Amino acid sequence: AALVVDAFNTCTTDDQQCKFRKGVLAGIVMEIAPGQMEVVSLGSGTSHRSPSRADRARPSARIFDCHAEILARRGLLIFLMQE
Repeated sequence: AALVVDAFNTCTTDDQQCKFRKGVLAGIVMEIAPGQMEVVSLGSGTSHRSPSRADRARPSARIFDCHAEILARRGLLIFLMQE
């Protein structure tokens, strides 16, 4: 977790407002050598939105969270395609 936070802080050194607005931080870390880790993808976003009454009637119809996680996953897919 510390690697992901450090990567976020490095990416946002010039944008102090961004640091205060983060809701959820997600990252994917890869072990590149024994004991050596590297952040290969990072996502920051909100945790969820409140479901509307229609959404609550069909609980399996939508996913309400994972914005940061989705961004981190998309970054991972781009990383893997470039490898």
